[in-house]
Amino acid sequence: MFGNNNSTQNKKATFDIVVCHQSTVEGTINSSGSVRVDGVLNGDLTCSGNLIVGERAQIKGAIKAISAEVAGNVEGNITLSGNLTLSAGAKVNGDVSAAGIRIEEGATFEGRCSIKVTKNSSLETPKQNSTKNE
Repeated sequence: MFGNNNSTQNKKATFDIVVCHQSTVEGTINSSGSVRVDGVLNGDLTCSGNLIVGERAQIKGAIKAISAEVAGNVEGNITLSGNLTLSAGAKVNGDVSAAGIRIEEGATFEGRCSIKVTKNSSLETPKQNSTKNE
């Protein structure tokens, strides 16, 4: 873990707002950057960056972001222009609109899901190689 510089654990993410695991926020959060929630948020969250929802986090409100990784509990609709990842143990109760969704074994999702791929999303259809024998 410590000797491998390519490990994702060694890469430091930068967040403009962090809600710590012993904190509770009542109200709306608006951020022009990325947000990490490890505590409780009772209100809507809108950010122009990425969202990380930690294992202990509990969010009750609508979420809008570029992309999100959820390991905790979310009760509310999630709207993303990018991808959503639900880690094992995540619980989401609400509708999801995203460019793509990945649900790991052990995650719970209850709601409707709408996948909308746009030109600006990071999803691309792999190009098939065509070889001609001439």
